Amino acid sequence: MITRQQAFDDQNDLDALCKDHSQATSERFEPAAWYGNSMALREYASIREPLDYVVPHGIALHSWIWKNEIDAGLPAYIYQTNRLPLYRQRFSKVIHGAAPFLYALALVGDPPTERRGTIFFPAHSTHHARVNMDIDALADKAANLPAEFQPVAVCIYWRGHLLGDDQPYKRSGLRIVSAGHMFDEQFAYRLAYLLQAHKYAASNDIGTQLFFSVAAGCSFFHIPHEFGFSGPREDFVNDAVVSKPPEMMTYFEQLFSERRERMTTEQIGVVDEYISRSQFKAPDALRRELKR
Repeated sequence: MITRQQAFDDQNDLDALCKDHSQATSERFEPAAWYGNSMALREYASIREPLDYVVPHGIALHSWIWKNEIDAGLPAYIYQTNRLPLYRQRFSKVIHGAAPFLYALALVGDPPTERRGTIFFPAHSTHHARVNMDIDALADKAANLPAEFQPVAVCIYWRGHLLGDDQPYKRSGLRIVSAGHMFDEQFAYRLAYLLQAHKYAASNDIGTQLFFSVAAGCSFFHIPHEFGFSGPREDFVNDAVVSKPPEMMTYFEQLFSERRERMTTEQIGVVDEYISRSQFKAPDALRRELKR
């Protein structure tokens, strides 16, 4: 696990941090290692060998299961309570566990300094789908947040950095940070450190960043700003679009529309349900749960 100091030193070379590369993992279900998920689970539980589980790579708002998860032929470790019935219909064994990011937070410990400012997560491109939006206008919105929310740091997705999407934010005087490449096993720790440094978190998108920001103690708010996706592969573009059902987007946009100094009981309750905080285990208990 990287140290807090290393996570912030990494920000001095975003080209190296966000450089695209192939995945190197021994996990039987390779996506379990995305964003450092399996690393957090194994390190917390002191498990050296690969996990024999499908582990979703983030919070899903849609109501189906990715084909690669079904085709893996493995049991599933699921941390969204609302998606348990879906997986129990298709998998012979399903563990209801806590989000791996909660274990990353436990490993990095409490933040040593006072939180200040806002960490902003723009809607982002993926390997195969390009986000389309007026980035200059979005940068202005982030840069012109009231003084209470300053300074603002833009957490750029690795793909966005490679595409130059961080340049408008730089021109607006905003600091650029990143949790690294999606195949970086230190991603979850780096994200935890970055979140712990900020009092607020914001995004013009609804996704995993919302849930993990609140889990890390940030007060999250949504910044309305339209975006869409395009690209040469219609299947990947469609996946990017339909994975964000309008009714779910609207629900969360409204729930997190206000800028608050502290999250409400309702907001925290919804987040805790999605990340299954109630299923958080001690190291020995998690090890017993994952060793089959």
